[in-house]
Amino acid sequence: MASKDTIAKAFVLLSSNWPNHPFTETTMATYQRLLADIPDAVAEAAVLDCIASCKFFPTVAEIRESAANIVTDAANATNEYDAWGEVKRAVSRAHWQWSDPMIGQAMQRVGGIDAFRMSDVSDEPSWRARFTECYRMLRARERRQATMLPQVRELAERMSLERGARVPQLEEGR
Repeated sequence: MASKDTIAKAFVLLSSNWPNHPFTETTMATYQRLLADIPDAVAEAAVLDCIASCKFFPTVAEIRESAANIVTDAANATNEYDAWGEVKRAVSRAHWQWSDPMIGQAMQRVGGIDAFRMSDVSDEPSWRARFTECYRMLRARERRQATMLPQVRELAERMSLERGARVPQLEEGR
């Protein structure tokens, strides 16, 4: 995880790129705290990526987003169109092992592979649209989880368990 040394080195790089940006101990401590869950190598690469792509001093959010991009790119996640192609190939087989579990999750959410097999061929565009929308939503949720601070993720999970399937409300009646 991103050590104080890694963040200190990152701040040297950042200050050389943005020499007029005011640096304080508080700023460095904030960045150290909010980037601590990112592995050192990924944090270093994310800072370098931000130096190369940001016009202004990168925020914690921009560095975390860059880190998520690095991890996602390394995982070589399937896009929604390739995932749909896999669904199409699965239709002709009795047993299918999804290359990415998220493909199976999306397919289950839109009705399941068996329902798709039994549907009329003219319904395929509708199935494809629902599947790709669901798959993108699941990927976006996964992405949000990847950029979320661990403390926030833990609180969200705890609140989710407490409320069950209820819709969250900030104020009573709203």
